[in-house]
Amino acid sequence: MKHYPYIDLHTHQVQASNAEKVAIVNIMAANPLPDNPKTNLSCGIHPWQIEDGNISALWEALDRVMANKQLVAIGEAGFDTMIDSPLEMQQMIFEKQAALAVSHHIPLIIHCVKAYAELLESRKRHPDGIWIVHGFDGNIALANQLIGKRINLSIGAALMNTKRKITKALPKIPLENLFFETDDQTDFTIEAIYQQAAAITGMELEALKAQIFRNFAACFPKIN
Repeated sequence: MKHYPYIDLHTHQVQASNAEKVAIVNIMAANPLPDNPKTNLSCGIHPWQIEDGNISALWEALDRVMANKQLVAIGEAGFDTMIDSPLEMQQMIFEKQAALAVSHHIPLIIHCVKAYAELLESRKRHPDGIWIVHGFDGNIALANQLIGKRINLSIGAALMNTKRKITKALPKIPLENLFFETDDQTDFTIEAIYQQAAAITGMELEALKAQIFRNFAACFPKIN
């Protein structure tokens, strides 16, 4: 039987990828990049950075990263209603990054907090490109809305809490639209999150790993 690595779609823990685990390490625009050449990177202007200002410097920093061969995705980019930045500004910066991802033929990794209506409106204006919402913890109705607009979902440690919406939704979400991640927490490994997902869906762990790897290969052909 073929061996498939674990895929950690979104992490803030700097690490190199290997035969056992492939990770995409997120770096906010203007932050230092890791030195290890085997590190796969995503980089973008996060909504929280918009709140801090100095947008032109952030664009200049992101532009410098675009030539880096380790860059495999744009993001986190997105919307956050829990911060003070106007949603109109967040939307403008998000959509510019969405266009940048398309022009470089790489996926867009999305941060979205209580702003799915705005995200879906942006998708109407930018129907091309691979979009992945990270840290998804919604119900099946929202999952279906996003998938219907060709937006994939990455799920993290929320799976470890049986009271969270995503534990009920997961068995109903098409496997071909799924990824898993550790994000910024260190309490659970990507292996533990996969094991929990396998238990919730009733799948064999190796079969789940194989499907997520196929999703990854389709969305990130530059890594394979």
